[in-house]
Amino acid sequence: MIVDKLNDIINSYGEKSSLKTFCLYVRDNIYDTDRLNVKDVSEGCYMSKGQISKCIRYLGYDSFSHFKDDCIAYKDSLTRKKMMFDPERDLASNVVETTQRYVSCLDYTVRNMDYGRLADMTQDIMNSRCVYLYGQGEARGNCYNMQRELKYLNVSVLILDERLQEDVMFEAQDLLIVCSTNGQLFEYNRRRVRKLKQMPVRKWLITWNANISFCHNQLVIPSLDSSCNEMIMTYVIHTVLMHAETL
Repeated sequence: MIVDKLNDIINSYGEKSSLKTFCLYVRDNIYDTDRLNVKDVSEGCYMSKGQISKCIRYLGYDSFSHFKDDCIAYKDSLTRKKMMFDPERDLASNVVETTQRYVSCLDYTVRNMDYGRLADMTQDIMNSRCVYLYGQGEARGNCYNMQRELKYLNVSVLILDERLQEDVMFEAQDLLIVCSTNGQLFEYNRRRVRKLKQMPVRKWLITWNANISFCHNQLVIPSLDSSCNEMIMTYVIHTVLMHAETL
């Protein structure tokens, strides 16, 4: 996610860094990126156009238009994100209601989960030479969690770059796991989905959306209420990791 990249730079670079200045400006103005051009950003950052281009390349983009596309995609994703708390209620009521809803959803999921598929995916992970992960938005956060936890089990894990610009040389025992919580990747980024499908590697998809047909191995998580899907996706990922510890 573009904001994660920006925050990584902001949190790790000094105040005098031109790259940090650029990232701060973009983050603070990301809602306006659809109308900004290189000149606007250059003037806003008090930097030359050449410096702006250098910053964009450092972040992994080959052009301002590609960089701008990711900023716009992030802004659009926020409009699809559901609010958990009701602004008309007080904090205590929101916490109680949300917790009750989450518990109900979690109970539904654990009662209806296909544990055979979950076990097969976990076994596939542990038998792989290298596990590649791909996700966008909230799902990308789950990829980082999997990478961190599987490291303790001596599993080699790499996360594919979000734009899929880097070519990967897969080997026979490699595995690719795609995380797409509600299937929005397949609705809004079909070009990237085609590229993922064409990758010559064994694949698994983890999603709530039972209508997606991406690969032979798919773990579809039973959903009672879509507002809790992101939280319970994280729970399911941790269930996979806990099972992996027993193998």
